[in-house]
Amino acid sequence: MTIVYSVEFLDHLAGYLQYIKDRSGKVAAQKFQKALFEDIRLVGTYPLMYRKSLYFNDRNIRDITFKGYVVIYKIDKDKCTVLKMGKYKNWWYKS
Repeated sequence: MTIVYSVEFLDHLAGYLQYIKDRSGKVAAQKFQKALFEDIRLVGTYPLMYRKSLYFNDRNIRDITFKGYVVIYKIDKDKCTVLKMGKYKNWWYKS
């Protein structure tokens, strides 16, 4: 299954990576990014691996929790779209 990344997700990720880089250095940001994409890559093989989203009332929308962050993705017939990323405790709203 193909994994597609939304512009919103990529924008959020860039901001979090910059934050990590500023606080902990470039290597820490690179390790974070590599580990995150390893978890996301599993979605292509096991799309139902992660829990049903706490934020959306749709069984095809799932949450990956990763080091205090939540990554939301949607399962379609032939692809998974990574939609958003946010801090777990400061999630912007519940839909």
